[in-house]
Amino acid sequence: MKKIGESIRLIRKQKKLTQSVVYTGIISRNFASRFENGVSGIETSKFFKILKRLSVSPNEFEYIHYKNNEYKLKKVLRDIDNASSANNFSALKSIYKQYHLENSLDSQILSALAYVKLYVHGNNPFNMALEPTYPLKLHLLESSEWSLVEFRAFVDGIFIFRLENFNLDLCMKRAVKAHLKYKDLVDSKVEIDQNMGSIILNYLQIQLTNRKYNFIDDYLKLSRTFSTELTDFTATLTLNFSDLLFNLYFDCDFNHGRTECYEFLRTLQKLKFSDFRVFQDIYNYHLSISEDYHRKKNKNNFDGLLK
Repeated sequence: MKKIGESIRLIRKQKKLTQSVVYTGIISRNFASRFENGVSGIETSKFFKILKRLSVSPNEFEYIHYKNNEYKLKKVLRDIDNASSANNFSALKSIYKQYHLENSLDSQILSALAYVKLYVHGNNPFNMALEPTYPLKLHLLESSEWSLVEFRAFVDGIFIFRLENFNLDLCMKRAVKAHLKYKDLVDSKVEIDQNMGSIILNYLQIQLTNRKYNFIDDYLKLSRTFSTELTDFTATLTLNFSDLLFNLYFDCDFNHGRTECYEFLRTLQKLKFSDFRVFQDIYNYHLSISEDYHRKKNKNNFDGLLK
């Protein structure tokens, strides 16, 4: 198992900080080398001072430290991600049932996350019963400073808050803050960008499905901010699709918005883009809802002219 000092060295190098910047006044240069090589341990008080120099919370360090180890929570999280990516719904059901019977908080959160993934990837997330998701919901709300664990869980866990606009906005702010904090972690940048793109798309879906259109300014601000922040190709395509879905509702010409979505999806199909089917299903789901929105909007405009 990776020693604590080795994980500290990894974080320090990813943040491009020298040993002098991190350790001066806490431990000597010679001891710092032994510590980072896993030869020597360190006192708890000094360890927390080092974390503060690195701008890393204890929870964040725990995630990074155990990321490459066979640690139960992280291993099961990987199993959940792999099962959902492969549409292995029987595996997700097994994980849900197994950890649902255990009493620990971690187990209850894992069970709830498997349940969320099962619905988001195998059914309609807007029909998802919310009671089994309560442990994950509570954890996301009570964790004011999100680690990458909470950030990743929110990608699909966002649908837990589909009927709670205040908590949805609160968690969106935490997700944006977490992306800002972790975006420069070299080993995780691609995944972090892709997660943020998916969060924005799912946020838009929730607001559109709820048919409450007072979120437009908030979405446009998100889109403008992350159009330059997201550098990964898949993340950029996800944000582009999200913007096209937005235009499907709010473009003055419905047919123009529909044509743009169709052409975009056809391009993804030619590129054999991995999430093509997911995007196509989302588009098909929203096509009739957006058409109904335009129909009512045009009727209201027409009725207004008659008055």
